[in-house]
This record gives sequence, C-alpha cells and structure tokens, in this order.
Amino acid sequence: MKQVHELKIWPQYYCQVAAGTKTFEYRDNDRNFQKGDKVILKEWDPTPINPEFTPQIGFTGSPALEFTIGYVLPVERDKVIFSLLPIPKVKEPEKTDVKTRKPKDT
Repeated sequence: MKQVHELKIWPQYYCQVAAGTKTFEYRDNDRNFQKGDKVILKEWDPTPINPEFTPQIGFTGSPALEFTIGYVLPVERDKVIFSLLPIPKVKEPEKTDVKTRKPKDT
C-alpha cells in the first residue's frame, strides 16, 4: 500500500525544490520510504523569532509541494536518498455548449 508522507523542509531547500533545481531528498529512513509513495513538503523555518527566548518561526504558509517518490537509494545505516517526481496536473475539461458541442466562450 502506498503511503503519504508529510515532511518539513527548510526554506533554502524549499526554494530549490519549488524551482525544480533540487529533485531529490536525503532523509532518515524512519518512515520506510518506497517508490510510488506520495511526499508533501511543507516549508518550515527553524529560525527563532527572538534568539533570547521565542520559539521557532515554524511553518511559513508557503504552498505545499507534492511529489511521487521515484528511485529510493539506501545510504548509510538509516538514511535514504529518493528522487522527487512531479505529479502531473489534471487538466480541467473544456466547457462545451450542450446543443452545439462546441467550446463555450468565457
């Protein structure tokens, strides 16, 4: 059964993944990542708001990035590197006029 993994990702890596220049993840294999699993990456900023006491900034509110896991390479004892495959976006069907069966003008 395929799993869905929601993971935190730091801002400097989030930007690279969102831009398409980073197409892999290096992670602890504490979730038994498998080819075909879905990964949802949510930007997380670990920087303290106030270094004296205040907790981390946390989730930034940026849109979550969704991928399918491609190849999974076990490395070290409990680590893996896996490829991030884009999930194709479903194209919405074109609206047509019921009588003429031609595209409607919007």
